[in-house]
Amino acid sequence: ITPRRYAPLLVVHAPGIIARLDKLEGFVPGIVEKILDGGHLERIEPELDGILDRLDDIEPHLPWVLDHIDALAPHVDKLMRHIDELLLYADEEYKWADDFLPYLPFFAARLDRLGPHLPLLRPHIRRLAPHFRRLVPCVDPILLKSAQFAISANADILLFWVGWALRIPFVVPLVVRCPGGAGFVGFLARRLPRRPVRGRCAGVECLVTEDYGAGWNRPFDGAELDTARPVAF
Repeated sequence: ITPRRYAPLLVVHAPGIIARLDKLEGFVPGIVEKILDGGHLERIEPELDGILDRLDDIEPHLPWVLDHIDALAPHVDKLMRHIDELLLYADEEYKWADDFLPYLPFFAARLDRLGPHLPLLRPHIRRLAPHFRRLVPCVDPILLKSAQFAISANADILLFWVGWALRIPFVVPLVVRCPGGAGFVGFLARRLPRRPVRGRCAGVECLVTEDYGAGWNRPFDGAELDTARPVAF
C-alpha cells in the first residue's frame, strides 16, 4: 500500500529503479520503513536520479544511510552535490561518522565552500574526530574565510605539535579570529617539523590547482602540473 501512495513521485524514476532492482531488492524493506513511511521521499525524490546513477558507490553504505536517514535526508541535495568528496570518507568503520552526525547541519550549510578541503582532510579524520566539538568554531575563520589549504593538508602536524591548545577553553577560537590568526596557523602548518609525525612520508606533497574546487578528481594530463601549486601534505 505504501509504495502505491508514492507512485506519482516514483513513476518518473521507474526506468532507473527497474535497471537497478537487483541491487535495491535487498534494501526494499528498509527503504519502505525508513524513507517512505518515514516521510523523507519528498526531500529525496529530486535527487533520486543522481542517487541511482551512483548506486554502485553508495550501495555498500546503504545500511548505515538508512539507519541515519532522519539526520541525512534534510541535507540530501548538498550531500549529493559533493558525493565524490564525501565518498572518500566512506569506509566500513562508522565510529567517526556517528560522532560527526550532530555537526552535520553546520557542515552541510558550508559544503560548497568546504568541499575543496575535504580530500585534504581525509587522511587526518581519525585524529580530528575526537576534537570535532572544539574545532567546529574554527571552521569559518580558519578554513573558509582564509582559504588556507595548508591547514587542511597538514592537520595532523598541527594536532601533534599544538593540539594541547584545544584542551584550553577559548584559546584556539580566539587566536584564529584575531587579525592574521589564520595566516599564523597556516605558517605553522607549513613550517612545523613533519618527520616526527609522518616519518619517511614527511616530504610527500599534494598538488593543488588554483581552481581546486572544480572537478578535483577528474583525470588530467601533465601539462596541468605547470599551473599547480604544491601544498605540503
